[in-house]
Amino acid sequence: MQSITEKNEFESTKVITLITPIANNDNSLKYESVQLREPTILEMENYYNDIKSNNNHLSAVKKMVSLMSAIPMEITNKLKWRDFKNCESYLMGFFDYTPE
Repeated sequence: MQSITEKNEFESTKVITLITPIANNDNSLKYESVQLREPTILEMENYYNDIKSNNNHLSAVKKMVSLMSAIPMEITNKLKWRDFKNCESYLMGFFDYTPE
């Protein structure tokens, strides 16, 4: 999987079409895609703090996906693994980003 820097492009938002749609328990909120946005510096710092305090990358990324998409955690927790990994790939690309 290529990161943002390997593709030599930078997208401040990205829509990821889900392989398996997600919804809340009563199906009143349904998502067939996740629109992620670029994290702020504070959100990046919070990611590092989450890793440091919980020593759990997966939990920190799950939180980022929810925050960067504005989809409640109760719903993003239902992402299938491949959909989650696509979201993770986009968000983790910001940590590797270096301007030319």
